[in-house]
Amino acid sequence: MIFFTPAFLTGAILFATPPILNNGDKAIQGVLVASADISKMPYDEAFALLEEKAENFLNSQITIRTKDGYEIKVTPQQMGIDLNVEKTLANAYKHGRGPNLPVKLTEQVRALFFGIKEPMYVEIDKKHFSGFVTNTLAPIHRPAKNTTFKYNTDTEKFEQIEAIDGKIIDLPEFFDLAISRSQALSQEEIIVSQHNDLPLVKTEGILEAKNTAEDIIESGPYTIEALDKSWEVEKEDLASWISFIPIRDTSEQKHALSAVISSKYIEDYLLQFVPGLQIEPVNAKFNLNNGKVEAFSLAKEGKALDVAESARIVKESIENGNPVSILAFNDILPEITSENIDNLGINTLIGKGESDYAGSPNNRIHNIKVGFDKYQGILIAPGEEFSFNQNLGPVNAASGYLPELVILQDRTVPQYGGGLCQVSTTLFRAAVNAGLEITQRSAHSFVVQYYGTPGFDATIYPPNPDLKFKNNTPGYMLIQYKITGTKLTFELYGQDDGRRVEIDGPHIYDRQANGAMKAWVKQTVYDKNDNVMEEQTFYSNYKSPSLYPVNRNPLE
Repeated sequence: MIFFTPAFLTGAILFATPPILNNGDKAIQGVLVASADISKMPYDEAFALLEEKAENFLNSQITIRTKDGYEIKVTPQQMGIDLNVEKTLANAYKHGRGPNLPVKLTEQVRALFFGIKEPMYVEIDKKHFSGFVTNTLAPIHRPAKNTTFKYNTDTEKFEQIEAIDGKIIDLPEFFDLAISRSQALSQEEIIVSQHNDLPLVKTEGILEAKNTAEDIIESGPYTIEALDKSWEVEKEDLASWISFIPIRDTSEQKHALSAVISSKYIEDYLLQFVPGLQIEPVNAKFNLNNGKVEAFSLAKEGKALDVAESARIVKESIENGNPVSILAFNDILPEITSENIDNLGINTLIGKGESDYAGSPNNRIHNIKVGFDKYQGILIAPGEEFSFNQNLGPVNAASGYLPELVILQDRTVPQYGGGLCQVSTTLFRAAVNAGLEITQRSAHSFVVQYYGTPGFDATIYPPNPDLKFKNNTPGYMLIQYKITGTKLTFELYGQDDGRRVEIDGPHIYDRQANGAMKAWVKQTVYDKNDNVMEEQTFYSNYKSPSLYPVNRNPLE
């Protein structure tokens, strides 16, 4: 054994100091990563080298062999293994660095004379690894199976499944070997040992467990109540909640089979009902009255199923012989309530849009007014993307709309909601004039007489096309509308951030003899310092009216 005295190390440090102090962004002399020498190698070069080696290793085959000679060839990726080159290099480049100069120099000298071997940083997906063990390693790893029971839906009886002896490998040993091979980028075979695995339960307690399970089924039916809904649990579902597990009897030092109700299985069952039982909260809606924001529609709390607590309740109810379980719900608070309106910061009109429905038939006028009501008082949070269709809801008789006769596919048919595109067009104009970012807009297929100069319209037809825009102002925005005669107006109120909006157009071009035409309108938004903060041009391509009415949007 060779010993180095402090005097030797000191001398070595003084001798080696000039070359080792100037490392910059390079690894120090003597650092190896999984046998790859990255000494004095720039970071980018070392990263590329190790990334290539890691990729080759992850796709290479490693042999897993039992002591009796059975072999399975797999890649590290199949085991759920990944190699993090960035973290590997972060560890490798720490050596010989730091604020303490003597310590730093000593570590660099030791690396120079003895070398430092840094392992690859290994990450493993445990869920993937578990699946790998269950499936790929099944020929050499077969855990014992206890006696259990399976419910037969035809006979409505529990049928016994006999215990099976198993043979398993030493999983902790295998896991450690797989990690160590990966740290070294080594394809050396992994030799695993096996041993017999005996069931914990073969006959002990099986009759009692079966009787318990049958008593649970026969004590039904069980009813679940959730808000204003209720339903009876099917026997098949109830049986699926029963788990047969071995319980250790400490007095006799052995295991016996027991039938228990699993909360986890009940949770899995309840998860399918979550969407149907969810009640979304409703934000308060507001009016602007003499410059003051006032609530005209109060907020409503929503409800969300508490799955874990509900599963506990159902389990406890069955165990106690209670035929009815009332599920637990958590309240979902609305974002906007009448109590926090003073914090909204709404203080000015930031934009408005106008259109005129003169000449519309009665049903169209009625639908326009119903549609406008859907948007009165809506608040849009800062940064929120507003969707016209999402707030519109269903378009049918139950929502208050009237049919208007239109021709579709050469047939005259009634369609509900004719006129709603006048609502979307008016709101589109308000959003553009307010300097908002328009994230989705489609022009009509044909020029519509009610919208004035072509090029400044927005068609909708749920679910698509939609009108969407983002509130890019610093505060909440409030939507208000008014109808004066046949003139429709949407007004957007919010915070004045000093922006200025210029609208160029609409301009018509490429007008054809058959009535087809194109148009554009440009929105330019300047901030308070006259810097351009938003610039959008909206193009429209209108078809010839001669195609009408086969392809007409009935919501126009």
